[in-house]
Amino acid sequence: VFLNIYMKDFIEATNSYGPYITSTSTPLEVGKGFEIWSTLGNPTVSYTGGSLNSGDISPMVYATDADLSGTIDGGTEGYNLIGNPYPSAIDLGTENDPVAGYTWDRLDPTMYAWNGSGWSSFNMAGDGAGVNGGTRYVASMQGFFVHANDFYPALTANFKIEPNEI
Repeated sequence: VFLNIYMKDFIEATNSYGPYITSTSTPLEVGKGFEIWSTLGNPTVSYTGGSLNSGDISPMVYATDADLSGTIDGGTEGYNLIGNPYPSAIDLGTENDPVAGYTWDRLDPTMYAWNGSGWSSFNMAGDGAGVNGGTRYVASMQGFFVHANDFYPALTANFKIEPNEI
């Protein structure tokens, strides 16, 4: 599927991107984000797999105390790259306008996404606030970072595809 397209995952424990994913048989975890780029300019990638993702998706989120301080700091620990695995945008909501079906536990209320030329962010506290074009909506297949602020974080998104939406 990803020939001539380069891909890496992000490893929270080392706060860095992993080695290139080179095998076409490497399973890609649903809800995990990947850094991806192509040498082909702006290629079209077609999906010919099974059913589209819907319902609860709970990507693994981690909080590693790399410096052994007993806490998760905001500098280099606790960052997780998540991917929107749904065929449409998701709405992260805000504190004053929450979206049912989400678990956002032990995670800062801010997401960070690459917008093509720099980092944008959206903070869900209160009515929400975006920086550099960040919004509460995450495009289909868009990756975004979240930050765990304590041990044992959890993230669950729930998006149900109705039969008439396909």
